[in-house]
Amino acid sequence: YSWPRDADATHNLYSCSKSVTSALIGIAIDKGYIKDVDQPVLDFFPQRIAQNLDADKKAMNLEHVLAMNTGLECRDNYRYHWKGLTQMKMSPDWVQYMIDLPVAQAPGTDFEYCNGATFLLSAILQQQTGMSALTFAEKNLFAPLGITDYSWQSNAREITLGYSRLYMQPRDMAKIGYL
Repeated sequence: YSWPRDADATHNLYSCSKSVTSALIGIAIDKGYIKDVDQPVLDFFPQRIAQNLDADKKAMNLEHVLAMNTGLECRDNYRYHWKGLTQMKMSPDWVQYMIDLPVAQAPGTDFEYCNGATFLLSAILQQQTGMSALTFAEKNLFAPLGITDYSWQSNAREITLGYSRLYMQPRDMAKIGYL
């Protein structure tokens, strides 16, 4: 921590929140909530109909989302001036927004930094466990590590963001780094 903060101040972890989300996916696999990383993403949302559906989108699996090589035309990073992230945030249903994105290339082809991909991981956690990523983290990661002072923002549909806005003390983040 740095001035003017002290050891008790929580900090926004920004994109380090993504590492926590991916760890939660691993815990969910270990606990049997998710079968494995080969599961197609669309199978996690059977009640939804994806636009721009093609063979590549059907082939996109959990590993592609974890590795940020979904193939989706995400366009939500600094190279695009966060355009896609702003569009997702302005949409009424962020999950639907993400699964409706067109495919720019085959999944697994190229890395494309995508905040929305990590948001999808959070939505998958909620779908599979019946609890928000925050609640799942409280039970299965934070409590076992003795992390007690934290918060994690959700969207209007009460889905934990996953990609950012996780706040915790620096020493607690160090526990996750050490883990």
